[in-house]
Amino acid sequence: MADDLRAELARAKWVTVLTSRGNDLQRDVFAGALRAGSEGTKRVRILLPDPDAVGPPDWIEVREAEAVTFDHAYQGGMLRLHIRQNISYVAAHICLGAY
Repeated sequence: MADDLRAELARAKWVTVLTSRGNDLQRDVFAGALRAGSEGTKRVRILLPDPDAVGPPDWIEVREAEAVTFDHAYQGGMLRLHIRQNISYVAAHICLGAY
């Protein structure tokens, strides 16, 4: 599956990714889409939830409560931390001129 996704990303003229947690953006599959000067001109949009959003419902808190039922690591703000890490990772690419 990773090879198929990598191939599709390589030939795509635009890419939109909706994600929140995990390190999928940091894996080799997305490296070409995030690399400055990748083959062809790409428009890449990465949509991430705002970890500082206020007001009920707190989507991140609700999702973390769901996730902890099948993965006990997701408690105490772990999901919010993963989102912040993804934002920092993407921000580093923006600052380096990858977009």
